Amino acid sequence: MVLKDMRYDVRLTPERSDGGRNILAVLKAGGAKAITLMECRKYRIDRKIGIGPVQRFQWVIDKRDKSLGELIATVLFFTPEVKKTAEEYKYHLMMRDLNGLKNWLENFGTWTFQNAGGTWLPN
Repeated sequence: MVLKDMRYDVRLTPERSDGGRNILAVLKAGGAKAITLMECRKYRIDRKIGIGPVQRFQWVIDKRDKSLGELIATVLFFTPEVKKTAEEYKYHLMMRDLNGLKNWLENFGTWTFQNAGGTWLPN
């Protein structure tokens, strides 16, 4: 898994009663921990991901887990309203549609671990 290779501690949530998120990824750097929550969505191929699931996930982020980083991923695409919301929250909420996932995975091997800082940086 990409996140494990980037030194995240990754935990998948149960299929049912997942609390509104599918993956919990914790990155430990020095004495600090940063949690990233991920929600994965898949519908029929002709249906785009609308604002409803995004708003529910934002509630989970803000009210329940109070995490610092979030990612919604889909092998489909997002509606224009979702893209606008993603731009408004670009420092808090990442969105990856089919093209974004392809790009992310294609560039996965181009990162270098900076041992002194304990972080991964792109080449």
